[in-house]
Amino acid sequence: KRISRELHDSVAQNLRYVSLLAENIYDKGTAAKIIETQNQNIEEIRNLCYNLTPPSITKDNLLSLVNVFAKKIFGDAFQFRLIAENGVDFSCLNGDGLLNVYRIVQEALQNIKNHAGANEVTVFFKRSAPESWSVENAGQKATLKKAFPALAMAAKNPGSHFKIIISDDGCGMDGELVKEINCAVFEKSKESHFGVRNICERARLLNGKVTFSSAPDFGTQITVEV
Repeated sequence: KRISRELHDSVAQNLRYVSLLAENIYDKGTAAKIIETQNQNIEEIRNLCYNLTPPSITKDNLLSLVNVFAKKIFGDAFQFRLIAENGVDFSCLNGDGLLNVYRIVQEALQNIKNHAGANEVTVFFKRSAPESWSVENAGQKATLKKAFPALAMAAKNPGSHFKIIISDDGCGMDGELVKEINCAVFEKSKESHFGVRNICERARLLNGKVTFSSAPDFGTQITVEV
């Protein structure tokens, strides 16, 4: 479904445009447009291949792969922060699980790039606290505010679970749409927000859940519990 939608909305539309232009190939200006559009097609296909080809993910390189992908799509001018709280452990996931975690973050970042109009994004891998723990203290909150790129995960904690909190300062989403997404209804997102649906489906494959928090002009936060 994902491949079909992307090919239809990007490459297929460009190819149709090229076909129309080809009817007037004698026109040098039109020929230049054909070349430009075909170059766009090539770039679209390359990006699809890059995004759809699963990287070789391990519990030790997951964070670095996320950081590389973010730098690739956002560039150096964009403020991106990747944080992993001490004690976050990915050894509870097999290869497919690690790939799904990577795809969830990849999809979220791609959506932010394409739709949010954001200037800052933070991806925070946070270990889930035992029920006996108290709510986050002020020091932990200050750490998030002072986030900096790529922290390595620390000590192993077999069987532990974690949260992925992805936040941006973009345009946000309509409140009704957020409610539908959190209820997995998607009535307002039949023609858009396909990536949001993909995030939810991958979270279910991990026996996890996703919660979206957003409002117009107040950015968006995605919390994935794995």
